[in-house]
Amino acid sequence: MIKNVLGAVIGAQLAKKSSKVDNGTGAVLGSLVPMVIARMSLPAMVAVGAGGYLVKRYRDKQVTPQAGSAASNQPMTSAPVTTPQSTI
Repeated sequence: MIKNVLGAVIGAQLAKKSSKVDNGTGAVLGSLVPMVIARMSLPAMVAVGAGGYLVKRYRDKQVTPQAGSAASNQPMTSAPVTTPQSTI
């Protein structure tokens, strides 16, 4: 029962977030998820979940720049070059 609910949720999320997956394809993928979950072992499920979480964090970090950095909003400029004064 839980596998069917998870499959429905995953299929709905895929259909919402991806422009390539429409409602019918999301339903088909959602119906395949319970069969895949039934064949996976517990360590494999944990590894897939952890991998998905790490990929999401990596992609979020790549998309959004650091919000707290004031320098991220300003263009990069080089430091002023100073020449030493010679005393003759």
